[in-house]
Amino acid sequence: MNSNKALIIVLALVAAVMLRNFLAGSTPTNELISHANAEDFNTQLRQNGEKHVIVDFYADWCGPCKALTPTLNKLAESYPDNLKIIKVNVDESPKLARFYGVEGIPCVLYFKGGEESDRHVGLKRYNDYAKWLE
Repeated sequence: MNSNKALIIVLALVAAVMLRNFLAGSTPTNELISHANAEDFNTQLRQNGEKHVIVDFYADWCGPCKALTPTLNKLAESYPDNLKIIKVNVDESPKLARFYGVEGIPCVLYFKGGEESDRHVGLKRYNDYAKWLE
């Protein structure tokens, strides 16, 4: 095999792995992260007592939303005792997104004691989210 063919194969494999990892980013991998819809959102929000709750309004087609997932996983792992993360798909729960005034995604809402206390719109760094928790 000549070097050009080998290079093409290697690049194709790297691209395939990167695409798989990117697409996998939309799926929560931590038990502290759950999905909610309009029917069960309030129950999930209220069942967390005094825990901090981060609600991520997202869409499957949204690149920045997918890029946020590893950050959310890291937050869940860093604050397992006082944080719950709930993901809400805006395409599946548009009325819930409208109720909370979501106009851009990703839109991350912060709740404490069942009440919204802050929000970020767009992709932020881990430290921006962690600052709110501390």
